[in-house]
Amino acid sequence: MVHRIERRPSLSRVKLPAVLSGIALFLTLSLWPEPKLSVSAERRGNQPLPTAHLSPQQPASPPSQSKNEAETQSLEAGKPIERELAGGQTHAFRIALAADQFLNVVVEQRGIDVVAALFGPDGQKLVEVDSPNGAQGPEQVLAITQAAGNHRIEVRSTQKEAAAGRYEIKIVEARAAEAPDHKRLAAQKLSAEAAQLRKNPSAESLRLAIEKHKEARSLWQELNDPANEAQMLNNLGEIYYSLGQYQQSLDFFKQMLALCRAGQNCIWEAETLANLAFLYDTLGRKQEAIESYNRAIPLLRAQNNRGGLATTLSNLGLLHWSMGEHQQALENYDQALKLYRELNDRHGMAFVLNNMGAVHDSLED
Repeated sequence: MVHRIERRPSLSRVKLPAVLSGIALFLTLSLWPEPKLSVSAERRGNQPLPTAHLSPQQPASPPSQSKNEAETQSLEAGKPIERELAGGQTHAFRIALAADQFLNVVVEQRGIDVVAALFGPDGQKLVEVDSPNGAQGPEQVLAITQAAGNHRIEVRSTQKEAAAGRYEIKIVEARAAEAPDHKRLAAQKLSAEAAQLRKNPSAESLRLAIEKHKEARSLWQELNDPANEAQMLNNLGEIYYSLGQYQQSLDFFKQMLALCRAGQNCIWEAETLANLAFLYDTLGRKQEAIESYNRAIPLLRAQNNRGGLATTLSNLGLLHWSMGEHQQALENYDQALKLYRELNDRHGMAFVLNNMGAVHDSLED
C-alpha cells in the first residue's frame, strides 16, 4: 500500500509556561502548522490565539454541581492547592475580595489542558483564560474587582475524554489596585482582541492582530514583564508564520529565545527551540533544524512534556525522512508512537503509523 507522508501541524504556539523570570506567563501560543513548530500540546487545525476572554457583560453560566457552596473550596494567598482533574470535570474555588483589588491567580497545568474563569459576587463572568499551551504551563487570570464579596474561580477540562492530569492553583497577588495594574489589564485586553481577530484568517484581520500584539508587547516592556513580553513575541512569530512570512517568524522566535534565556528557570526554552527547528526546516536549513530539535528533546524529557516530546520526535522523523535517513526517521517515529499511545492520542498514533508505513514503502523500493 502507498502511504502519503503527512506533516503534522507544527508551529506550536509556544506557550510560555511559566517562569521566565519568576513571573508566571499570561497568554501563550504554540504554532503548529503541519509538522509542528513547537511542542506544547497539539492544536487541531488552525486554532485561534488562545486567550483571555474579557466578558463582564456575559451572564452567569447555568448552575452546575461544582458551583454549589458546599463543593467550592476556599483559596487563600500563600496556600496553593494541587488537585487532580479528569476530562469533563470542573472544580470551583472561592476567594473573598474587597472592591478595587488587583487579583493575579495562576493555574499551573501538569498534564491536562484547562480553562480558568473568574466570576464576580453576582455570578457574572469577568475573565476567562485558555492559553494555547496545551496540557503544560500556566493559565493566568488577571482582574481588578468592581465589588466586594466572594468571587469564584472555575477550573475545567477543555476535553470531555481527556485523561486525568493535575494542576496547581495559587493566588500570586491580591492587593489594592495600582495604576500599573490598569496597564496590565489593557495589555491582556489587547491580546484577547488579537485572539478574536485570529478567528478570521484573512490578511487584514491578521494584520490587525499583529498591531494589537505589538501594542501589548510595548505595554509589557514598560511594565518590565519579560514573561508576558516573550508571549507576545511568540504570538507574533506564529502569526507571521501563518502569513507565510517565515523569516519574520524566525526573527520573533529568536528574540523570544534570547529573552527566555536572559531570565531564570525558563521552562519554555524547549518549545521555542522546537519552533525554531520547524522554521529552519521550512526555510531549507535542515542541519540547523536537526540541531535545534536535538537541543529541545532533552529539555522536554526533563519537563515530562510527553505531548510536546511526541510532536517534536514526529517532526524530527519527518525531517530525517526528507533527507533520505530512513532508519533514523523510523527510530524517531517509534519513540513518538509510544508516547502517543501513553497519551491515548489516536490522531497522533494514526499520523505516525501512516508515516511509518510510507518510510517502509521507501525502503522496499
